[in-house]
Amino acid sequence: MSLDEQFKKVSDTVRNWKTKPSDNENLALYSLYKQAVFGDVNISEPSGIVEKAKWNAWTGRKGISQDDAKKQYIEMAEKLHSKYAYIMSLQEQFDQAAANVRNLKSLPSDGDLLELYALFKQASVGDADPANRPGMFDLKGKAKFDAWSKKNGMSKEDAQKAYIAKVESLVASIGLQ
Repeated sequence: MSLDEQFKKVSDTVRNWKTKPSDNENLALYSLYKQAVFGDVNISEPSGIVEKAKWNAWTGRKGISQDDAKKQYIEMAEKLHSKYAYIMSLQEQFDQAAANVRNLKSLPSDGDLLELYALFKQASVGDADPANRPGMFDLKGKAKFDAWSKKNGMSKEDAQKAYIAKVESLVASIGLQ
């Protein structure tokens, strides 16, 4: 994984922490993030108390390369992770993956879409009922139903895990908007 990919992954994780870091920790993360993304401060000093504290923290990183700021941000976030992170339940991860599918940069292949559909239905509904198979003229409906019915017997949890893994691979290859 490249430094940029690792930085994005870690910064996304930090945004999802359920507990907010202390003000000092938050300012340190903020300043490293800004330095990593924008480089040296490029705005004039603001007048508000909070904005000035953020600006001062960012200014304190002046001269650090963007790559070094990314490395420091990752290191600090990893140290703080166990303190502030909230481990999402499988259902929350599944729901997040479903939201991510709707925000992919482009449409996945038909095969990927069928796999996503089948795993989502298996995780949400359970086994497909053969009595509900679409008629012979509904080719799209039959293809979706047949993909889903191939998942019969897979547990809800296993279908959720497979769906999450599939979405993560699509996000990695296609990206999010």
